[in-house]
Amino acid sequence: MKKLFITIFTFGIFFTITAQSGSFGSHVGGVGTGIYNFQDGVDERFESNSGIIIGVRYNFKFGPIGFCPELNYVSKKYGQIGEYDYWNNISEWATPNEWTMNYISVPLLVKLYLGPVNIHAGPQFSYLLGGSLKDDELGINEDFTDDNYYPIIDGEEYWLFNEMDISGVVGVGVDLKMGLYIAARATVSITPLLNLDPFDNLDSDYTDPLERHFTSEITIGYSF
Repeated sequence: MKKLFITIFTFGIFFTITAQSGSFGSHVGGVGTGIYNFQDGVDERFESNSGIIIGVRYNFKFGPIGFCPELNYVSKKYGQIGEYDYWNNISEWATPNEWTMNYISVPLLVKLYLGPVNIHAGPQFSYLLGGSLKDDELGINEDFTDDNYYPIIDGEEYWLFNEMDISGVVGVGVDLKMGLYIAARATVSITPLLNLDPFDNLDSDYTDPLERHFTSEITIGYSF
């Protein structure tokens, strides 16, 4: 998986370096994260908290067509909502917990320009750096690099989480003449959060209900 990530990133950089013209840019923004699965759709037990995205891009235009690889640090945050049955009444409550998952992400975006406005889409390849789970009510403050997140299966140690996340990206952006650019986009993960490496021959009845991320992102940047 690491070799795949490095190969994809190298390809993007090689393409941009050999391009005839273009512009570098840096950007920052906010990220909202939700949970879904293929079987049931959006998991309403989770709600988004405020995450951040910081990154750089290289944007090249072939007339109305553009190609734009990015290198981003993305911190996804979300909280869990529960329900309990109290005297035959269903009451909702929000546990004071927060999941944080930090990624290095490389979206490879193709753009269609309509004047300063562009519509863009493409794949995104992300590598999980780490994360944490905090719950003030239960006194939980765990880092995803702690030993309990590395189960031993058939004598071999595995990280509980999937290191690679492959997503689809779609969005709209505006490139202004003074160098500013703004983008709003959505990403939907194809790969599940759970590491499936130690398991063989898993069918869709098992994998479809597994949790995956979807995000909404808004960024503002400057080209130079």
